Amino acid sequence: MRRVVLLTTGGTIASRLLPQGGYGVATSSSLAAPVVDDIGHVDVRSVTHRNSFDMTHRDIRQITESAADALSSPDVAGVVVAHGTDTLAETAALQALIHADRRPVVVTGAQRPPDHAEPDGPRNLADAIRVAAHPSAQGLGPLVVFGKRVLPAWGTTKAHTASLSAFLRVLDEPAASHGGGRDLSVPGLVSLGFPIRRPDPLPAPTPVFDHMSVPVVTSHVGADGQLLDLVVAAGADAVLIVGTGLGNVTTPLARAVERAVARGLPIGVSSRTLQGPLAPIYRNGGGRDLVDAGAVLLTGVDPGQARIFLALVASLNDHDSRLSELRRYASRWCAQDPGSP
Repeated sequence: MRRVVLLTTGGTIASRLLPQGGYGVATSSSLAAPVVDDIGHVDVRSVTHRNSFDMTHRDIRQITESAADALSSPDVAGVVVAHGTDTLAETAALQALIHADRRPVVVTGAQRPPDHAEPDGPRNLADAIRVAAHPSAQGLGPLVVFGKRVLPAWGTTKAHTASLSAFLRVLDEPAASHGGGRDLSVPGLVSLGFPIRRPDPLPAPTPVFDHMSVPVVTSHVGADGQLLDLVVAAGADAVLIVGTGLGNVTTPLARAVERAVARGLPIGVSSRTLQGPLAPIYRNGGGRDLVDAGAVLLTGVDPGQARIFLALVASLNDHDSRLSELRRYASRWCAQDPGSP
């Protein structure tokens, strides 16, 4: 019988109340064992013990490497990653960008710790294991399973700080509504339509990824270009601009973007608005000005996933080719319906 490998990384799903007050990460593997005993054929491997809000690029790279190592065994049906929810979508994004195996990597976690009167971790973990072992999950790419929902890893965001169904899609219409898609039929779970074709994966990150500097600059009322100028001068490898609405910024910040791109710096644009596509419509600092300046709209993902995308692309290319490669990969991965024919 085929196996599922469970990778534990810490997070609320593996936390305990500390004697001094507050919660901290306990031993992940011991928490997982009671959940998986009834399902069987689950190998538990510890990757790290961290709260996800304290994850580093190195941590998430090692998680993806551990998933690849698990899938090197042909009798493994799929992999589950137990992860903290704060940056779960970012680890899921890196996994989605590089995943080249038909077998799934399923990321899950919990909003409530194990000692809560009604913890959600055991249910989420059991659901994730069921999905990882299910034949219909083959070829769908990495997934997020949380609160009885199954979502594609790429384009999923944490939308609520405490809800037991905290995750949703940035582009909320399933791909199936655009002319094609696949569904995952696992009893008791709700799944969205999945792209009929996934973009070709990027190369896996090397240790260079660990040291990529990709600051985030957010537009707001009265935003000037000083912060962007500072991070450019400090040697950033790429910068994510988090705009308003469809991907707009103030006029002074747009001018700073123009200066940065003129120096060859890759600039990606995301939005403070939780859902919906980006579009280069407005002038006077709007998305049209940003695109004309050479920035790249990263539609379909939240700022956290957009930043991981920028960091990976920057890590794989030298300074002179980063901007052109960003545009090339974004045309595949950050279109409104990536993966559609």
